[in-house]
Amino acid sequence: IFYEAPHRLKEMLQGIEEVLGDRQVTLARELTKRYEEYIRGSVSELRAWAAEDVRGEFVVLVEGSNEERPDAVIQDSDPLEQIRRYIEEGEKPNTALKRVAKERGLDRQELYLAFHEAD
Repeated sequence: IFYEAPHRLKEMLQGIEEVLGDRQVTLARELTKRYEEYIRGSVSELRAWAAEDVRGEFVVLVEGSNEERPDAVIQDSDPLEQIRRYIEEGEKPNTALKRVAKERGLDRQELYLAFHEAD
């Protein structure tokens, strides 16, 4: 979700297409005002639309990625195994514990106890 001025919208859409690909986008123009408008389409379609004179402030909503992230697979595995994997990759045990607790939203102390009870 981005907020963009009309004079920068074309460049922003071009950047989105270059970096993220031709995803679905919603442009919300003049939110909370009398002429509130929503324009939906792919980035390439909206770039063509924005080639004309664009007016108003925009909230830009960009579709998330459909690709599965490699760390999403790790999230499905046992957190203790993930800690061991980070340690094998060279992280200190305490750093690995903190990292897994933060990534998964787990209580660090409970994870610490479980890790040391498992060893």
